[in-house]
Amino acid sequence: MPHSGPRIQAGVVPFRTSASGTELLLITSNTSKVWIFPKGTIEAGQTAPQAAAREAFEEAGVSGPLLTEPIGTYRYARLDVEYVVEMFAMEVEREHDNWPEKAARQRQWIALDECQTLIGHAHLEQVLLDFRHRYGRLR
Repeated sequence: MPHSGPRIQAGVVPFRTSASGTELLLITSNTSKVWIFPKGTIEAGQTAPQAAAREAFEEAGVSGPLLTEPIGTYRYARLDVEYVVEMFAMEVEREHDNWPEKAARQRQWIALDECQTLIGHAHLEQVLLDFRHRYGRLR
């Protein structure tokens, strides 16, 4: 039976704060090598926040608590399939030396004010705006 409606995914904006301000962790996509945030499928039995935390570890090698309220959502399409991604903010407590997708991706901490120039997809610009609106005053 064909899938009806958009597929729901979960994503995460990993962040940390320091004396110089808020930084976000970007990763490269595994196909086009543009800078993105971790995201992926919500597996059977998982909530969106659980999936977001799993993706943060698998794709970026980081872990920490998710902030309770989602940042927002964005939509994209790939191979005639529509996806809706619910995004969460994660306060990174640990950067792991090894993680499942380490060989396929790079990761880099970027100052919040500089992220927009690096983000590789227009739909992620709204995620940045939503993060800044909700959490940009963490300094």
